[in-house]
Amino acid sequence: MINSEILLSLLLFVLTVFLAVVGIYIVLVLIEARTLLKKINATMETADIQVQKISQSFQQFSNMAVIMQTGIKTAEAVLHHLAERKKDREKT
Repeated sequence: MINSEILLSLLLFVLTVFLAVVGIYIVLVLIEARTLLKKINATMETADIQVQKISQSFQQFSNMAVIMQTGIKTAEAVLHHLAERKKDREKT
């Protein structure tokens, strides 16, 4: 009877130590995962900032292209108007 009590006490002690070691390992893994997620978050924020800068550059380029198109259309309209005035002067 004493042997079974000692065996059960020893088994309980071994299981307690084992569970404590597994618990500590899980905590360490979670800490590592948290650190990794912080690094990924920082990288994603940096990537987001860079993408915003590139997007802003393309938007400015697009705005410049629209301005150039408007300028060309205005120049064409002026040239067309001058050509019509010249035709009107030649008719008279």
